[in-house]
Amino acid sequence: MRRLNAEDGATTVVVAITLIVLFGMGALVLDVGNLFWERRQLQNAADAGALAAAQDYAWGDGAAAAEASARHYTSENNTRDAFVEGISQPTSTSVKVDTITGDAGGVGVLRSFLAGVIGTDEYLARASATATWGAMSSGRSLPVTISYCEWLDAVYLEPGATAPDYSFSDEIVTLYLLDPQQSGPNCTGPAGQQTPGGWGWLDPQGGECEAVIDEFGWVGGNTGSSPPSPANHTGCTDAFFAGLIGETVLVPIFVADNELTGNNAEFQIVGFGAFKIDGFRIGGNWTGGNVPCDNPERCFSGTFERYVELGAQGEFGGIDLGATSVILTE
Repeated sequence: MRRLNAEDGATTVVVAITLIVLFGMGALVLDVGNLFWERRQLQNAADAGALAAAQDYAWGDGAAAAEASARHYTSENNTRDAFVEGISQPTSTSVKVDTITGDAGGVGVLRSFLAGVIGTDEYLARASATATWGAMSSGRSLPVTISYCEWLDAVYLEPGATAPDYSFSDEIVTLYLLDPQQSGPNCTGPAGQQTPGGWGWLDPQGGECEAVIDEFGWVGGNTGSSPPSPANHTGCTDAFFAGLIGETVLVPIFVADNELTGNNAEFQIVGFGAFKIDGFRIGGNWTGGNVPCDNPERCFSGTFERYVELGAQGEFGGIDLGATSVILTE
């Protein structure tokens, strides 16, 4: 009997140790999962805050507006409390948002479920995100291009201006698709005239009515005064262009062409303008919206705008022509 009592005592010790180990393991599983979820929420909040702040900077709204947006969207884009610990600019075209567990009142902690058993009863979680903005030098756009010179004429608001006015104007301008005998106001030479036989149309890709522009790339032209034929399955139909009335589209701006004729023509794209279409004449007598020019002229009318696209896929580094991309970089 004395030996059995001794064994009972040993069993009690083993059970106690086992329970402590089990509680500790349970605490570890629960707390690691909770910490993982908290960090995920903090990352979502940081991503949203950084994108919102970068968008404000890209619009030119300044640091105060960017910080207010970062704090608002950080708070709105998580299911738990998320406190903005800091907002900084690693470069002149990027913004970093750091988040930490907490709320508008300040830094908080993440409480442990059971980890007090092993001496830990709270955690601190952090996350950060960096968003960058810049002029687009590659991307997908309307399959038509105008010269840099013509773009300058469209956005200069005062005679003799030396830089575009990025506040832009509500005044509607007309962009002419030029034949070999025409040039825009004050525009001469290859950057002011379309290549012989071309009217500024670009080769569409992928079965869609869009051009794919690589960074500062040369893009093949499409001859003729009318859009690329629907018979070639490009999607450049009358209905497609009619649907663009009132919409803002990206228009590639070229600085040079190879002056070759026919389908050998190419344009060197330097960036993108953002153009809100009001009307156009792009083929024969067919028109859309307001009719901005007479036959046989080909043209689009509308306004150039400041345009910011979130999450655009493309490269930075083009000339700032008003079209800006904002992406997460860290």
